[in-house]
Amino acid sequence: MKHIAYFALALHDVPRAIVDQDIKRFVTHELLQIKTERSLPDSWPGADKIQDITSRADGLFIYAATVCRYVNGPRQVSASARLEQVCQESVAKHKSTDSLDA
Repeated sequence: MKHIAYFALALHDVPRAIVDQDIKRFVTHELLQIKTERSLPDSWPGADKIQDITSRADGLFIYAATVCRYVNGPRQVSASARLEQVCQESVAKHKSTDSLDA
């Protein structure tokens, strides 16, 4: 039988800067895929939008993944319009987990 090695990793022990960097890479990859699939302009989505989503994610990959899926919604709706909608929402609305951390 093969010896299987593993490493237990507690994600809450990973420095926030590393998590944010990984989220930014993920968002960049996903949005660039959407840009390619939908033949969007070269300037789309813009570094500011990627940074905005990364900041709003507040260390939560699920937020970033959900935003990317939302932006890539039905083809009848513009991905640009959906991205603008997400980025225009008040940041205060996205701090719903604060009460859980108290």
